[in-house]
Amino acid sequence: MAIHRCMAHPYGEPVFFTDSTKSFARMSGTPENDRVLGRTTEHKDGGVIVGVFDGSRQTLVHELVHAVLFILSWKGMDPQDSSGEAMAYLTDYLYAEGCKLVK
Repeated sequence: MAIHRCMAHPYGEPVFFTDSTKSFARMSGTPENDRVLGRTTEHKDGGVIVGVFDGSRQTLVHELVHAVLFILSWKGMDPQDSSGEAMAYLTDYLYAEGCKLVK
């Protein structure tokens, strides 16, 4: 069970990565679900939680799309503005952070 925390630069939102369904449930305040490969939702204390339970980078990328959409929405940004540059840069940054957990 591992947890990695970073700040979504430059948006100032905390992002928590976990590989544990138990940790995910505890941080999100939702019931544990061990039937999914990954899951993303809001952290009960602010920010976003990215769960990658199968250890796959493919799942990481999938979940990061959800995380980035949460963050941009909170900041009132359209992910399609400027050909999606904000979405692309944030996804790239969070992918590098997520790879610290998903090897």
